[in-house]
Amino acid sequence: MKSSLMPALVVQQGGLVELPNLYNLDGKKILLVIGDRSFEKWDRFDFFIKKIMSVAGSVSIERVGREPECEDVDSIALNRLYRDIDLVIGIGGGSVIDVAKAVSAMLIEQQEIVNFLEGIGSAVPSGRRLPLIAVPTTSGTGSEATANSVIKGVKDGEAFKRSLRHVNYIPDFVLIDSELLVRAPLAVTINSGLDAISQLVEAFTSTKANPTTDALALKGLSLVGEGFELCITNPESHCAREKMALAAFYSGYALANAGLGIVHGVAGHLGGIFPIPHGAACGILLYPVFREILQELAEPGLVEKFAQIGEAFAGRRIESRQEAVDCFLEYIKKVSGYLTLSRISDYCAVELDFEKISKGFSEKNSPVSLSQDCLSRIIHEIW
Repeated sequence: MKSSLMPALVVQQGGLVELPNLYNLDGKKILLVIGDRSFEKWDRFDFFIKKIMSVAGSVSIERVGREPECEDVDSIALNRLYRDIDLVIGIGGGSVIDVAKAVSAMLIEQQEIVNFLEGIGSAVPSGRRLPLIAVPTTSGTGSEATANSVIKGVKDGEAFKRSLRHVNYIPDFVLIDSELLVRAPLAVTINSGLDAISQLVEAFTSTKANPTTDALALKGLSLVGEGFELCITNPESHCAREKMALAAFYSGYALANAGLGIVHGVAGHLGGIFPIPHGAACGILLYPVFREILQELAEPGLVEKFAQIGEAFAGRRIESRQEAVDCFLEYIKKVSGYLTLSRISDYCAVELDFEKISKGFSEKNSPVSLSQDCLSRIIHEIW
């Protein structure tokens, strides 16, 4: 598959209510996919709706209140009321934007989405979709810059979490508006931030990394160093929120082109089995996985990359490369500690079934392959 292209990007405080001036909505029949009620509590929500209704042909609203499942997409895309939609706008976190992306495609395909999911269905996506705008309200998944939507479901009694993917599914237009981002709750800020950090680190150190993904990932990592903790300690900082939103956006492009590694391979697998937020799973895995990877890592070029990440987090040049690598590990250990619930068992009242957990996850594009014994120790450590 060819490399993913970047969508058009606008970063503007208060930009959402100016959307009709930023993107041509004239006369269009719009489907608005939003979160479960939280966006509607925004004090400018009614003004925003009136603003787009003043130029659009019609506006319909669908809400997403959980990580997307097949039935969530099908209930919208196969609804006869939406056969004549011209434009889909997703305003919310990664789950909302994933649904908006999937709906924009399935409104054209007019089939159940399970038929097109990687490793589950046999149909190949045509790549056709409706025009799509993404407006992230959290800074984590980078879904606004990727070519896939992650969807949950059940097949033959087994839960799964798989992607609907095509390079044409990247949104046409992305708007980052800090007025929406400052409203993110603390837990969401932490979880989504840890997801973005994991994506940037894994894309930067991926076996498929290239100069373009390296440049964007490293810039994103620097923005994390400048903005992530400030988003937690001063959540109303528009500047910090914009930095993390851009970091997440860059992480989406980087992962779409360089791939991810063990953290996401295991986190995605855990999310298909247990009701654990994806960002929390990434945060819990981040330190122990990279601690072990660095113990196994021998290639000097890759060690240098981890040193560069340490410098990006610290915001300064560090002469000792070992000190810079240590700075990387210290930072991810520190920020993972912001999780209130920091063990897998905090999210699921079941006994550890390591055989079930260890079956089916991928090491993806990790610079080091960890042994089964090592992964077993990590799972037991974080359980």
